[in-house]
Amino acid sequence: MIKINPLITEKSAKMIDIGQYSFITDRQVNKITLKNIIEKQFKVNVEKIQSINYVGKITNFKRHIGKKKRFKKIILKLRKGQTIKEYQIENSENKPENKKNNTK
Repeated sequence: MIKINPLITEKSAKMIDIGQYSFITDRQVNKITLKNIIEKQFKVNVEKIQSINYVGKITNFKRHIGKKKRFKKIILKLRKGQTIKEYQIENSENKPENKKNNTK
């Protein structure tokens, strides 16, 4: 089983409006198998897949040297009118703001 985790950032939230979704997956998986898995799992039609391989960077924490994990990021473009319901993100623009009254 191949793990496909959604990547939720501010940029990916804006990309949902134009029908693009971001995911993180295993580095060994190619575009053809990803397309088949996503079409079966979410029941949508994928038009285009872009994939980016990220290299793990070396980091320092106090006296210890470590390395971040390597991963593959994929960006899917779906056909017009299709959405992934499990991936919906609520927009903070539509929510009413909770402002505290600072009365002294």
